[in-house]
Amino acid sequence: MDSSVIVGLMNGDSISAVPVILARFDALAARESGSLRRRQFFRLDNLAIHLRDFRPEHPPAASGSDADGPEPATVCEELTEHITPYRPSAGSSAELFYNWAADPDDGNASLHSTVIVTRMDPHARDEVTRRFRQLDATDFPYRMGTRRRRLYVYEGLYLHIQDFAREDDGAQRIDTAWREADHRFVRICSALDPLMTPYAPDTWRSRSDHIATRLYHWESR
Repeated sequence: MDSSVIVGLMNGDSISAVPVILARFDALAARESGSLRRRQFFRLDNLAIHLRDFRPEHPPAASGSDADGPEPATVCEELTEHITPYRPSAGSSAELFYNWAADPDDGNASLHSTVIVTRMDPHARDEVTRRFRQLDATDFPYRMGTRRRRLYVYEGLYLHIQDFAREDDGAQRIDTAWREADHRFVRICSALDPLMTPYAPDTWRSRSDHIATRLYHWESR
């Protein structure tokens, strides 16, 4: 399944406005598109994360669009009133650098994402990839309930998108993994800690503060 992750900045006044804009568009237009499988919108502090998954048989490139997927100009214009570029000189698309799926052929399954955001040393990408490749080769992701894992980088940010089968299940399963203290989970967290720092250190209090809040979710039938 091809995905697009768009990163920007938003203020607190836009928390209620953005889901309304996306819901209006998805109710009228996205259901008529054969490419978009699901849309989710997350927020962590002032960071906005727009996640779109496309059907395996209709990737964005196949529909003649760019890597970000098609969106009507009117919707983009409305969103720009609430979401500003993270860095004006940079693009808005995050770069995928690791992708794992429990069932690679299950691209149309109903999934719900949990997004973890930190800052990461850009030179750490290979080490992070190696660590997760080792972990995902074991039975641990299956025991945790992970259906898919994608790792992205964007302008010094690290975005860990973990998909689960049930809504609102991700944060609970991550918390359970900490409480059960599986040695494999503890080992990878300890290895990654020196490579990561909180996105918003002034407000960070615990590991749960790394998890973005989902403000919007839409999925095609």
